[in-house]
Amino acid sequence: MQRRKILLYGSGNGREHATLRALKFDHNTDVDVRCLVHGTNALMLREPGVYSIKSRNDALSFAEEFQPDNVLILSPTELIAGDADFFSQNGYNVFGASQKASLIEHSKVFSKKFMMKYHIPTPDYYAAQNLVDAETYLIENWSLRKKGYVLKKDIFSMNAYDRTDTPDTLEEAITSVRRLYNGAESGQMILEERISGYELSLHILVDGSRYYVMPAVQDYKKLFPNDLGPMTHGVAAVATSAPYPIDLYSKICKQIIEPTLEGFIAEKIEYKSLLYIGLMIENGEPRVLEYNVRSGNPEWLSLMGLLDVPFMDMLDNFGEHSWKQNVFSLTSFGLAAGYPETPRPYYTEAISGLDLIENVDLIGESILSRDGLYYPSGGRVFALRSTDASFDGAQQKISTAFNSLRMNGVYYRNDLKPLILQ
Repeated sequence: MQRRKILLYGSGNGREHATLRALKFDHNTDVDVRCLVHGTNALMLREPGVYSIKSRNDALSFAEEFQPDNVLILSPTELIAGDADFFSQNGYNVFGASQKASLIEHSKVFSKKFMMKYHIPTPDYYAAQNLVDAETYLIENWSLRKKGYVLKKDIFSMNAYDRTDTPDTLEEAITSVRRLYNGAESGQMILEERISGYELSLHILVDGSRYYVMPAVQDYKKLFPNDLGPMTHGVAAVATSAPYPIDLYSKICKQIIEPTLEGFIAEKIEYKSLLYIGLMIENGEPRVLEYNVRSGNPEWLSLMGLLDVPFMDMLDNFGEHSWKQNVFSLTSFGLAAGYPETPRPYYTEAISGLDLIENVDLIGESILSRDGLYYPSGGRVFALRSTDASFDGAQQKISTAFNSLRMNGVYYRNDLKPLILQ
């Protein structure tokens, strides 16, 4: 029997590295996998069938020779640029959102207007038109909001530190607004009512009006314990195979997912891919914070740790009967010194001990190889993932692994807690 050919194409981040592992789940021999990446993820590039490319035209040339049955595009840069459309127009069966659909992530203003139009619960907001407008609104309205505002730049940026913030005081808010505008006085910004509760990262398989909700997962966005410090891309995540509470699940489906998909259909957005919905659960009521047309990172890493079948089997099953039971999956990123506030263009201190790590999955993100040694190439360098029936057991494995390696200034969140849905 001829093996199914899969082409995974993208930025070469931890999301794609984790997906590559999931495609090869339990040494799966039913698929022939190739992966084309733009980045410098040395831990991913050392795996068989992974190649570095410079452009989507290079990827297309490779595809014309490889002739994949499926092309998977999972990262925001490629999706927003229209690469899923590009491969579809060239005759390939693509799993990945279209450029039109990607606007729901690319523009926060469009996203909020969409939620309001289709009556999807979301925090109140004001769309500031420029820096002066944002400052004026905050000064005039800060005292009216007990919890303040969340600041979100309209247009997507890969660096979360450059696109969003949660200031605690008016003074911090003004400073943050100026930092986010970064010298450009024009451009829209969402000033969103700050609400409390617990966050939940929904990952949903979508095929028109049909959908499947993947297991629950929660990420940690702040750098330091107790959710203190600057906003990051996400530094850790906890996923659980425990079922959603019936009442909460019903509200999520009826109030959020189904109106969202009805809105897509009304807007003539054809959606057959993965949809991420960031929620805040406040007193049992779900409200939408954001949409993404791809998975969360690090959330996806933890979700892939829950898979009990190869990735393509999960897609073919539309998510059903694909997940381990009664386990936790934890992921923590190893972070370089200075992340996220002080990015470094070049690192001279090598990492040692990565090949000696045991009992956890090592997943690359921003890491390069030079003269046989590994070096950071960005703030989130690599991730360690552990799956265990015991939450404490999973966390202990990660802590032990971090303690066994050496990287100058390495930091990770070690205060993760079980995800309790209510």
